[in-house]
Amino acid sequence: VLRQPGSTFKVLTAFAPALDTRGATLSTVYYDAPFTVGTKTFRNWYSSKGYMGYSTIRDGIVYSMNIVAVRCMMETGSPELGIEYARKFGITSLTETDYNAATALGGLTLGVSNLELTAAYASIANGGVYTKPVFFTRILDHNGKILIDNEPETHRVLKDSTAFVLTDA
Repeated sequence: VLRQPGSTFKVLTAFAPALDTRGATLSTVYYDAPFTVGTKTFRNWYSSKGYMGYSTIRDGIVYSMNIVAVRCMMETGSPELGIEYARKFGITSLTETDYNAATALGGLTLGVSNLELTAAYASIANGGVYTKPVFFTRILDHNGKILIDNEPETHRVLKDSTAFVLTDA
């Protein structure tokens, strides 16, 4: 079952790519105020309280700031880079219509599965290495003979230093 990932996608498509390949740090600053891309104006969920002004990526993660995530994706990265990283994180349900600013906020055409989203976040906790989910690793018969040895596929998504700072934030 696919569901909209919402703010969980901020880290995967905006912050991780910016930190990993674009020279951003947790101290990189974006201006938190209404932000328009094309005909779409983005706001924060807490916009009734106003906006925070200059805010860091760390603040964007801690407080789940929509504007910081969208600006990070659009000004430091790109929707293409965000989608590339989401795919490296194991997200398979992305479509051609997901190449837009709303992807930073998890506004996707189809959504994602909980299994893929969990595996994506596990990559960050695993030092930047993605492990494709498997439901079993080994099946033995009653004599202990290996019938199936299901070694999971892995690949590096993030530098270990990027995984560290994301975990720290």
